[in-house]
Amino acid sequence: MLQSAELAIAEYSKIAHSDAPRLTLLKQARAYVSEAEALTGSRAAGDKIREKINAQLDLLLEKRSSPTTVFHQSPGTTRSRI
Repeated sequence: MLQSAELAIAEYSKIAHSDAPRLTLLKQARAYVSEAEALTGSRAAGDKIREKINAQLDLLLEKRSSPTTVFHQSPGTTRSRI
């Protein structure tokens, strides 16, 4: 399942720079991670993949934010406008 999650992230990253990135691939990767964690009872293996998913989402947010919009992110919080 974790390998399937990795493949979904790799496929997403190939098309991430298009005008219409397929977020369903990242959702699918997250679902694979959840299934693997449920089967193994361990979150450790999924943490690395979850970081990759979050990195892709961060890149998407940066791409979509306008140059005049500034975001501030404190550790443990979500993005908020300044």
